Amino acid sequence: MPLIPLTNPDDPRLDLYRDIRDRVLRANGLRFMAEGHMLFERLLASGLEVESACISAKRLPQVQSIIPPDLPVYVLDEQLHHQVVGYRLHTGVLAIGIRKPWPTLDDVMAGATDPVTFVACPFLKESENLGSIIRTCCAFGVHALILGPECCDPYYRRCLRVSMGNAFKLTIIRTDDFHRTLEHMHTTYGFERYATILDPNVIPLQYVQRADRSCILLGHEVDGLDERTIAQCDHRITMKMHDGVDSLSVGVAAGVVLHQFCRG
Repeated sequence: MPLIPLTNPDDPRLDLYRDIRDRVLRANGLRFMAEGHMLFERLLASGLEVESACISAKRLPQVQSIIPPDLPVYVLDEQLHHQVVGYRLHTGVLAIGIRKPWPTLDDVMAGATDPVTFVACPFLKESENLGSIIRTCCAFGVHALILGPECCDPYYRRCLRVSMGNAFKLTIIRTDDFHRTLEHMHTTYGFERYATILDPNVIPLQYVQRADRSCILLGHEVDGLDERTIAQCDHRITMKMHDGVDSLSVGVAAGVVLHQFCRG
């Protein structure tokens, strides 16, 4: 499809790009927004469906060589692009993608070979933290990330930006019953579950023995893991820190723990 120059800010083809809201996009057919040259390129390479793109004429030369011939691309001058989108803190390259249904644990474990490492978050609300965890999971070869029903959406714009598009390739399981899934992975697939907590009386991270099938539990940014989740886990582990420092951000903690679990 040829490039489509648009000059009318009220053109209905721009409705999904107008004053972008993540929840509105999701309500309209499970869409999401990818922002910037890098995310656009990674979205195109992901195999996910791309509905359209909206690109400023100034940025078009940067991405024109990677645009599929059948993708509708609306081209706007830079001022109109800002007017439609409603803010200036973007790079002039936007695309609407369509998410796939979430896989189940059984889907992911079909044909899995050991060792297998999962990360699970029952309650994570900050998009920036989740994006950081997704990027870290990909960096250390985590097989899947399990999210509870109250976690933020990994396809929200900020989360996608922080993950640098790694949310497109990491296997993410979103479950409506986190604790049932946690039990299912142990009883059916033999996972050992490791609760990361702040407690000087549990196993220090450097002494943890990784099981062939391991699931690392990461808690809420402020409150950590709840007692019910900790009680379900087979191991309780912690990181020793210098006096006067009570915790790390969950994104940083994920990197430290995964480096220990996934090396060699």
